[in-house]
Amino acid sequence: MRKKWIFVGISIFTIVLLIICLVKVRHPKGMKENAPGQQNSALQNAQQKPSSPKVTEIGAIEPLISVSVKSNVEGEIEALYVSEGDYVEKGQILLKIDDKQIREERNQADANLKAAEAQLEQSQRNILLTATLKEGELKQAQTAVDVAKARIKATKDTTIQMIIEAEMEIAKTRNALEQDKISIRQAEIAERQAQLARKQAQARLQSAEVELKNANAELQRIQKLYDKQFVSKQTSEDAQAKQAAASAQYEQAQQDIESHQETINLQQENILALKKVLDDRKMTLAFQERNLELLKEARAAIEAQVEAELESAKTHYQLQC
Repeated sequence: MRKKWIFVGISIFTIVLLIICLVKVRHPKGMKENAPGQQNSALQNAQQKPSSPKVTEIGAIEPLISVSVKSNVEGEIEALYVSEGDYVEKGQILLKIDDKQIREERNQADANLKAAEAQLEQSQRNILLTATLKEGELKQAQTAVDVAKARIKATKDTTIQMIIEAEMEIAKTRNALEQDKISIRQAEIAERQAQLARKQAQARLQSAEVELKNANAELQRIQKLYDKQFVSKQTSEDAQAKQAAASAQYEQAQQDIESHQETINLQQENILALKKVLDDRKMTLAFQERNLELLKEARAAIEAQVEAELESAKTHYQLQC
Protein backbone atom coordinates (compact mmCIF):
# COMPACT_ATOMS: atom_id res chain seq x y z
CA MET A 1 0.00 0.00 0.00
CA ARG A 2 2.88 2.33 0.80
CA LYS A 3 4.30 1.76 -2.68
CA LYS A 4 1.10 2.92 -4.23
CA TRP A 5 1.19 6.18 -2.24
CA ILE A 6 4.77 6.78 -3.42
CA PHE A 7 3.63 6.39 -7.01
CA VAL A 8 0.75 8.87 -6.44
CA GLY A 9 3.12 11.36 -4.78
CA ILE A 10 5.44 11.31 -7.78
CA SER A 11 2.50 12.07 -10.06
CA ILE A 12 1.33 15.06 -7.88
CA PHE A 13 4.84 16.45 -7.76
CA THR A 14 5.11 16.37 -11.52
CA ILE A 15 1.79 18.20 -11.92
CA VAL A 16 2.78 20.99 -9.40
CA LEU A 17 6.07 21.50 -11.24
CA LEU A 18 4.22 22.03 -14.52
CA ILE A 19 1.87 24.57 -12.87
CA ILE A 20 4.80 26.61 -11.56
CA CYS A 21 6.37 26.74 -15.00
CA LEU A 22 3.09 27.94 -16.47
CA VAL A 23 2.77 30.76 -13.89
CA LYS A 24 6.30 31.98 -14.65
CA VAL A 25 5.54 32.22 -18.32
CA ARG A 26 2.37 34.23 -17.79
CA HIS A 27 3.83 36.67 -15.12
CA PRO A 28 7.55 37.32 -15.56
CA LYS A 29 9.41 39.15 -12.79
CA GLY A 30 9.83 42.99 -13.12
CA MET A 31 6.44 43.57 -14.63
CA LYS A 32 4.43 45.92 -12.45
CA GLU A 33 0.89 45.30 -11.66
CA ASN A 34 -1.53 48.06 -12.59
CA ALA A 35 -3.95 49.47 -10.22
CA PRO A 36 -7.42 48.24 -10.55
CA GLY A 37 -9.09 49.84 -13.52
CA GLN A 38 -5.75 50.89 -15.10
CA GLN A 39 -4.02 49.46 -18.12
CA ASN A 40 -0.33 48.55 -18.43
CA SER A 41 1.49 51.48 -19.92
CA ALA A 42 5.13 50.77 -19.07
CA LEU A 43 7.43 48.34 -20.85
CA GLN A 44 10.55 46.85 -19.27
CA ASN A 45 13.32 44.67 -20.53
CA ALA A 46 13.35 41.10 -19.34
CA GLN A 47 15.93 40.43 -16.67
CA GLN A 48 17.04 37.25 -15.03
CA LYS A 49 16.56 37.50 -11.24
CA PRO A 50 15.85 35.03 -8.53
CA SER A 51 12.24 34.86 -7.59
CA SER A 52 10.05 32.83 -5.43
CA PRO A 53 7.00 31.30 -7.10
CA LYS A 54 3.89 33.07 -6.04
CA VAL A 55 0.36 32.72 -7.33
CA THR A 56 -1.68 35.91 -6.99
CA GLU A 57 -4.32 35.25 -9.65
CA ILE A 58 -7.80 34.15 -8.86
CA GLY A 59 -9.17 31.38 -11.02
CA ALA A 60 -8.61 27.86 -12.07
CA ILE A 61 -5.08 26.66 -12.65
CA GLU A 62 -4.71 24.35 -15.63
CA PRO A 63 -1.48 22.87 -16.94
CA LEU A 64 -0.49 23.22 -20.58
CA ILE A 65 0.51 19.57 -20.71
CA SER A 66 -0.99 16.87 -18.55
CA VAL A 67 1.06 13.71 -18.17
CA SER A 68 -0.42 10.50 -16.81
CA VAL A 69 2.22 8.06 -15.60
CA LYS A 70 0.79 4.56 -15.24
CA SER A 71 1.43 0.97 -16.18
CA ASN A 72 -0.20 -0.75 -19.14
CA VAL A 73 -1.25 -3.58 -16.84
CA GLU A 74 -2.86 -3.68 -13.44
CA GLY A 75 -1.34 -5.29 -10.39
CA GLU A 76 0.34 -4.80 -7.05
CA ILE A 77 3.77 -3.06 -6.94
CA GLU A 78 6.35 -5.61 -5.94
CA ALA A 79 9.48 -3.42 -6.12
CA LEU A 80 10.07 0.39 -6.52
CA TYR A 81 13.38 1.39 -8.12
CA VAL A 82 13.15 5.22 -7.76
CA SER A 83 12.39 7.65 -4.97
CA GLU A 84 10.33 10.78 -4.93
CA GLY A 85 12.17 13.60 -6.69
CA ASP A 86 14.61 11.35 -8.57
CA TYR A 87 15.42 12.16 -12.18
CA VAL A 88 14.37 9.45 -14.58
CA GLU A 89 15.18 8.77 -18.22
CA LYS A 90 13.24 7.34 -21.09
CA GLY A 91 13.21 3.59 -20.94
CA GLN A 92 14.26 3.46 -17.28
CA ILE A 93 12.52 0.87 -15.14
CA LEU A 94 10.65 2.62 -12.34
CA LEU A 95 9.00 -0.26 -10.57
CA LYS A 96 8.11 -3.94 -10.79
CA ILE A 97 4.55 -5.19 -10.69
CA ASP A 98 3.66 -8.62 -9.32
CA ASP A 99 3.28 -10.75 -12.49
CA LYS A 100 1.53 -13.72 -10.92
CA GLN A 101 -1.87 -12.74 -12.34
CA ILE A 102 -0.26 -11.81 -15.66
CA ARG A 103 1.46 -15.19 -15.83
CA GLU A 104 -1.81 -16.92 -15.09
CA GLU A 105 -3.48 -14.90 -17.81
CA ARG A 106 -0.59 -15.73 -20.14
CA ASN A 107 -0.87 -19.42 -19.32
CA GLN A 108 -4.60 -19.22 -20.01
CA ALA A 109 -3.86 -17.38 -23.26
CA ASP A 110 -1.31 -20.06 -24.20
CA ALA A 111 -3.87 -22.75 -23.44
CA ASN A 112 -6.44 -20.89 -25.54
CA LEU A 113 -3.86 -20.56 -28.32
CA LYS A 114 -3.09 -24.27 -28.28
CA ALA A 115 -6.80 -25.06 -28.31
CA ALA A 116 -7.27 -22.64 -31.22
CA GLU A 117 -4.31 -24.20 -33.05
CA ALA A 118 -5.76 -27.67 -32.49
CA GLN A 119 -9.13 -26.47 -33.71
CA LEU A 120 -7.42 -24.86 -36.71
CA GLU A 121 -5.60 -28.11 -37.49
CA GLN A 122 -8.85 -30.05 -37.18
CA SER A 123 -10.59 -27.49 -39.40
CA GLN A 124 -7.81 -27.84 -41.97
CA ARG A 125 -8.20 -31.62 -41.88
CA ASN A 126 -11.94 -31.24 -42.26
CA ILE A 127 -11.40 -28.87 -45.18
CA LEU A 128 -9.01 -31.36 -46.79
CA LEU A 129 -11.45 -34.21 -46.18
CA THR A 130 -14.32 -32.12 -47.52
CA ALA A 131 -12.25 -31.19 -50.56
CA THR A 132 -11.44 -34.86 -51.14
CA LEU A 133 -15.09 -35.83 -50.80
CA LYS A 134 -16.06 -32.91 -52.97
CA GLU A 135 -13.59 -34.03 -55.62
CA GLY A 136 -14.99 -37.56 -55.47
CA GLU A 137 -18.54 -36.27 -55.74
CA LEU A 138 -17.47 -34.03 -58.61
CA LYS A 139 -15.92 -36.99 -60.41
CA GLN A 140 -19.06 -39.03 -59.78
CA ALA A 141 -21.18 -36.20 -61.15
CA GLN A 142 -18.95 -35.92 -64.22
CA THR A 143 -19.14 -39.68 -64.67
CA ALA A 144 -22.93 -39.51 -64.42
CA VAL A 145 -22.94 -36.82 -67.12
CA ASP A 146 -20.68 -38.91 -69.36
CA VAL A 147 -22.81 -42.02 -68.79
CA ALA A 148 -25.98 -40.06 -69.61
CA LYS A 149 -24.41 -38.75 -72.80
CA ALA A 150 -23.30 -42.25 -73.75
CA ARG A 151 -26.80 -43.57 -73.03
CA ILE A 152 -28.30 -40.89 -75.24
CA LYS A 153 -25.95 -41.79 -78.08
CA ALA A 154 -26.50 -45.54 -77.62
CA THR A 155 -30.26 -45.07 -77.37
CA LYS A 156 -30.36 -42.96 -80.49
CA ASP A 157 -28.14 -45.37 -82.40
CA THR A 158 -30.14 -48.40 -81.28
CA THR A 159 -33.55 -46.88 -81.90
CA ILE A 160 -32.47 -45.46 -85.24
CA GLN A 161 -31.19 -48.88 -86.29
CA MET A 162 -34.41 -50.53 -85.14
CA ILE A 163 -36.50 -47.95 -86.98
CA ILE A 164 -34.42 -48.36 -90.13
CA GLU A 165 -34.82 -52.14 -89.96
CA ALA A 166 -38.57 -51.77 -89.37
CA GLU A 167 -38.88 -49.42 -92.32
CA MET A 168 -36.92 -51.85 -94.48
CA GLU A 169 -39.25 -54.69 -93.45
CA ILE A 170 -42.23 -52.51 -94.29
CA ALA A 171 -40.74 -51.74 -97.68
CA LYS A 172 -40.17 -55.46 -98.32
CA THR A 173 -43.71 -56.27 -97.26
CA ARG A 174 -45.10 -53.59 -99.51
CA ASN A 175 -43.04 -54.89 -102.42
CA ALA A 176 -44.23 -58.42 -101.70
CA LEU A 177 -47.78 -57.10 -101.47
CA GLU A 178 -47.46 -55.56 -104.91
CA GLN A 179 -46.02 -58.83 -106.22
CA ASP A 180 -48.97 -60.69 -104.72
CA LYS A 181 -51.36 -58.34 -106.47
CA ILE A 182 -49.52 -58.87 -109.74
CA SER A 183 -49.61 -62.64 -109.23
CA ILE A 184 -53.35 -62.49 -108.58
CA ARG A 185 -53.90 -60.46 -111.72
CA GLN A 186 -51.76 -62.93 -113.70
CA ALA A 187 -53.70 -65.86 -112.23
CA GLU A 188 -56.99 -64.17 -113.07
CA ILE A 189 -55.78 -63.59 -116.62
CA ALA A 190 -54.68 -67.21 -116.84
CA GLU A 191 -58.08 -68.30 -115.56
CA ARG A 192 -59.87 -66.18 -118.13
CA GLN A 193 -57.60 -67.60 -120.83
CA ALA A 194 -58.39 -71.10 -119.63
CA GLN A 195 -62.10 -70.29 -119.62
CA LEU A 196 -61.81 -69.02 -123.18
CA ALA A 197 -59.77 -72.08 -124.20
CA ARG A 198 -62.39 -74.34 -122.63
CA LYS A 199 -65.12 -72.60 -124.57
CA GLN A 200 -63.12 -73.06 -127.74
CA ALA A 201 -62.57 -76.71 -126.82
CA GLN A 202 -66.27 -77.12 -126.20
CA ALA A 203 -66.97 -75.64 -129.63
CA ARG A 204 -64.46 -78.03 -131.15
CA LEU A 205 -66.03 -80.86 -129.17
CA GLN A 206 -69.46 -80.03 -130.54
CA SER A 207 -68.02 -79.83 -134.04
CA ALA A 208 -66.09 -83.07 -133.52
CA GLU A 209 -69.24 -84.68 -132.20
CA VAL A 210 -71.11 -83.66 -135.32
CA GLU A 211 -68.21 -84.83 -137.45
CA LEU A 212 -68.12 -88.09 -135.53
CA LYS A 213 -71.84 -88.65 -135.95
CA ASN A 214 -71.56 -87.91 -139.63
CA ALA A 215 -68.52 -90.13 -139.94
CA ASN A 216 -70.31 -92.95 -138.10
CA ALA A 217 -73.35 -92.57 -140.31
CA GLU A 218 -71.20 -92.42 -143.41
CA LEU A 219 -69.23 -95.43 -142.30
CA GLN A 220 -72.41 -97.42 -141.69
CA ARG A 221 -73.76 -96.43 -145.09
CA ILE A 222 -70.47 -97.24 -146.84
CA GLN A 223 -70.22 -100.50 -144.92
CA LYS A 224 -73.67 -101.53 -146.06
CA LEU A 225 -72.83 -100.59 -149.62
CA TYR A 226 -69.52 -102.45 -149.34
CA ASP A 227 -71.31 -105.50 -148.01
CA LYS A 228 -73.53 -105.38 -151.09
CA GLN A 229 -70.38 -104.77 -153.09
CA PHE A 230 -71.72 -101.51 -154.41
CA VAL A 231 -68.53 -99.70 -153.35
CA SER A 232 -64.94 -100.64 -153.38
CA LYS A 233 -62.84 -101.69 -150.45
CA GLN A 234 -60.89 -98.46 -150.70
CA THR A 235 -64.04 -96.46 -150.20
CA SER A 236 -64.85 -98.53 -147.15
CA GLU A 237 -61.35 -98.01 -145.77
CA ASP A 238 -61.58 -94.26 -146.43
CA ALA A 239 -64.88 -94.12 -144.57
CA GLN A 240 -63.31 -96.03 -141.69
CA ALA A 241 -60.34 -93.63 -141.66
CA LYS A 242 -62.63 -90.61 -141.58
CA GLN A 243 -64.63 -92.13 -138.76
CA ALA A 244 -61.44 -92.85 -136.82
CA ALA A 245 -60.18 -89.28 -137.39
CA ALA A 246 -63.51 -87.85 -136.31
CA SER A 247 -63.46 -90.06 -133.24
CA ALA A 248 -59.88 -88.95 -132.45
CA GLN A 249 -60.84 -85.29 -132.82
CA TYR A 250 -63.82 -85.85 -130.57
CA GLU A 251 -61.68 -87.50 -127.92
CA GLN A 252 -59.03 -84.78 -128.25
CA ALA A 253 -61.69 -82.11 -127.82
CA GLN A 254 -62.90 -83.87 -124.70
CA GLN A 255 -59.35 -84.04 -123.35
CA ASP A 256 -58.80 -80.38 -124.16
CA ILE A 257 -61.93 -79.46 -122.23
CA GLU A 258 -60.82 -81.53 -119.28
CA SER A 259 -57.33 -80.00 -119.43
CA HIS A 260 -58.67 -76.47 -119.64
CA GLN A 261 -61.05 -77.22 -116.79
CA GLU A 262 -58.16 -78.44 -114.69
CA THR A 263 -56.27 -75.25 -115.57
CA ILE A 264 -59.28 -73.21 -114.56
CA ASN A 265 -59.56 -75.06 -111.29
CA LEU A 266 -55.86 -74.65 -110.59
CA GLN A 267 -55.95 -70.95 -111.38
CA GLN A 268 -58.99 -70.48 -109.18
CA GLU A 269 -57.25 -72.28 -106.34
CA ASN A 270 -54.12 -70.22 -107.01
CA ILE A 271 -56.15 -67.03 -106.94
CA LEU A 272 -57.73 -68.01 -103.65
CA ALA A 273 -54.30 -68.85 -102.20
CA LEU A 274 -52.82 -65.62 -103.52
CA LYS A 275 -55.69 -63.63 -102.08
CA LYS A 276 -55.17 -65.28 -98.72
CA VAL A 277 -51.46 -64.47 -98.93
CA LEU A 278 -52.42 -60.94 -99.89
CA ASP A 279 -54.69 -60.62 -96.88
CA ASP A 280 -51.97 -61.99 -94.59
CA ARG A 281 -49.48 -59.62 -96.17
CA LYS A 282 -51.81 -56.70 -95.53
CA MET A 283 -52.13 -57.73 -91.90
CA THR A 284 -48.36 -58.06 -91.66
CA LEU A 285 -47.93 -54.62 -93.21
CA ALA A 286 -50.42 -53.10 -90.78
CA PHE A 287 -48.62 -54.77 -87.87
CA GLN A 288 -45.24 -53.55 -89.10
CA GLU A 289 -46.52 -50.00 -89.57
CA ARG A 290 -48.01 -50.04 -86.07
CA ASN A 291 -44.76 -51.46 -84.73
CA LEU A 292 -42.88 -48.65 -86.44
CA GLU A 293 -45.13 -46.07 -84.78
CA LEU A 294 -44.58 -47.72 -81.40
CA LEU A 295 -40.83 -47.75 -81.99
CA LYS A 296 -40.87 -44.04 -82.78
CA GLU A 297 -42.98 -43.32 -79.70
CA ALA A 298 -40.72 -45.48 -77.54
CA ARG A 299 -37.67 -43.79 -78.98
CA ALA A 300 -39.10 -40.36 -78.19
CA ALA A 301 -39.99 -41.44 -74.64
CA ILE A 302 -36.60 -43.05 -74.01
CA GLU A 303 -34.73 -40.08 -75.45
CA ALA A 304 -36.82 -37.72 -73.30
CA GLN A 305 -36.06 -39.81 -70.22
CA VAL A 306 -32.35 -39.99 -70.98
CA GLU A 307 -32.30 -36.26 -71.77
CA ALA A 308 -33.92 -35.63 -68.39
CA GLU A 309 -31.27 -37.82 -66.73
CA LEU A 310 -28.58 -35.87 -68.56
CA GLU A 311 -30.01 -32.53 -67.43
CA SER A 312 -30.26 -33.86 -63.87
CA ALA A 313 -26.63 -35.03 -64.04
CA LYS A 314 -25.53 -31.65 -65.42
CA THR A 315 -27.41 -29.81 -62.67
CA HIS A 316 -25.85 -32.04 -60.01
CA TYR A 317 -22.43 -31.48 -61.56
CA GLN A 318 -22.92 -27.68 -61.56
CA LEU A 319 -24.01 -27.80 -57.93
CA GLN A 320 -20.90 -29.81 -57.07
CA CYS A 321 -18.74 -27.21 -58.86
